Amino acid sequence: MRFVCVRASPTETTHFDHIPYSTINRTIGNVIRTRTSTTSHAHETGTRALLTCTATRSTFAYPPPIRYDACMISHLSGSVLYVSENHLVLDVHGVGYRVHCMPRTLDHARSKREFSLHTHLAVREDAMELFGFEHPEELELFVLLIGISGIGPRSALGILALESIEKLVSAIAHGDVGYLTKVSGVGKKSAEKIVLELREKVTTLSIDSSHDTHHDDDDVFAALEALGYRASDVRDAVRALPENVTDQSERIKTALRTLSRS
Repeated sequence: MRFVCVRASPTETTHFDHIPYSTINRTIGNVIRTRTSTTSHAHETGTRALLTCTATRSTFAYPPPIRYDACMISHLSGSVLYVSENHLVLDVHGVGYRVHCMPRTLDHARSKREFSLHTHLAVREDAMELFGFEHPEELELFVLLIGISGIGPRSALGILALESIEKLVSAIAHGDVGYLTKVSGVGKKSAEKIVLELREKVTTLSIDSSHDTHHDDDDVFAALEALGYRASDVRDAVRALPENVTDQSERIKTALRTLSRS
């Protein structure tokens, strides 16, 4: 992408090649008042300025949209310095990296001295944030989720934390909106959008979603909710069910025991 700023004289032209938006903003932001178009004019103290932006794939918009394709930091390995409720700090050769992670990832990190994460760097105009995952499959689904309009990196991380990656992929592939809304706790509109946009894409992921246990869990959820338990409590009990308990009646009994202790 090339930015050309032309001021009072046609021969007085400055080219900005591969300069970050923030740098351009600081340099010419007070001179040029841009709009969301490829060409914009502004007058300030009698000076006429023209900003022209040409791109091969998309038109220029200001402020720039959030970018999720930055992969400068894609993996980190180091010592665990600190673990909080929603992030950890990894010391990599003397540099501390703050990485947002799922609760189960943070739980694993608390018992480790050395830890490795597959990471995604989300770049915005006002912040750069790292999101980390223990397994590459989790990162794959995370990238697909943030590609959906209206789902940011923190929302995508929250969705992944709701259920195992295999069950989420299986539910999406089967178009099971009911499972996503009931068992996983995703809102109905978000669940419908996820299924619509990712149903075909998740089939290309290197994730084994051949099992179909989420249908049984949906039935278990409905049975427990009919007994008067709150949806949030039922959701936690269903998530805690062991994978080796496959019979539906046994899963209901096990979940009831969990609910009775809470």
